[in-house]
Amino acid sequence: MTPVAELRVYLPLDELPETERPRWAALAARHDENRADISSRTVVFEAGRLEVLASVERLGGDGAFWRTVDGRIYVCPWRNRRRALVAVLAARQQFPDAVVEGIVPAADADRAAAALEAMCRAEPGAEVQILESAFHVPVRWFAAFDDRERTLTEDDRGLSLRYEADLSEATARVRRATDLVARVEVPASAAVLANLADWLASFGDTGRVELDYGGVAGLVADAADDHSAADIWATLRALEDGALSVAGERWRRLSARWAAARARVLTN
Repeated sequence: MTPVAELRVYLPLDELPETERPRWAALAARHDENRADISSRTVVFEAGRLEVLASVERLGGDGAFWRTVDGRIYVCPWRNRRRALVAVLAARQQFPDAVVEGIVPAADADRAAAALEAMCRAEPGAEVQILESAFHVPVRWFAAFDDRERTLTEDDRGLSLRYEADLSEATARVRRATDLVARVEVPASAAVLANLADWLASFGDTGRVELDYGGVAGLVADAADDHSAADIWATLRALEDGALSVAGERWRRLSARWAAARARVLTN
């Protein structure tokens, strides 16, 4: 199975739309926050390079991730089929023109767009709360976190590396990162950060954000010593201070760390 990292938004169960709340409230009493479950994975890269819509149909049942903070229950529904369709369309933008047709043919993308449009009409309140990335963690995701929010554990399944933050704080950090990058006139980087900030902001101010390396942790050299959130903010603070050469060197080191993992997207 393709190693996948996920960025998840958890929303308060008691603030979900009326169309969504009864379903998840019925499941809340049975949830287990500590259960490691791979059923949420749509395996975006494999789905993209195989028979995409057939794979989507085989995704089967749905479920959710859960958090309890200060006695309040937060839920992050998997929404497997909708998320897989979103991933298909995103892949058309992610890969170079020279290879994209072999990964996600235009005909499959058109079918995915039609299916997603129909699903959005039928379930307007069911927003995708999970972003996926095959083989690597997109560097922009780290802008949402502080190094103090990092958690590293290890068990018989291997290394687990994750960050978790308050939603409003995560959104504000990504907005600040966008502004700092825009000052040095790097429009492409500012645009992807702005898109991430907009996605987080669409869920409001109350919630939790989690970055789970998932199987990607096993691909990162010296993962136990990986502090990418601290590194990206050291880079951004150098930008803020006008130390462009320092910022450039830190950015090169951070990018190099993820370059090998990111290259697997095109070589597997």
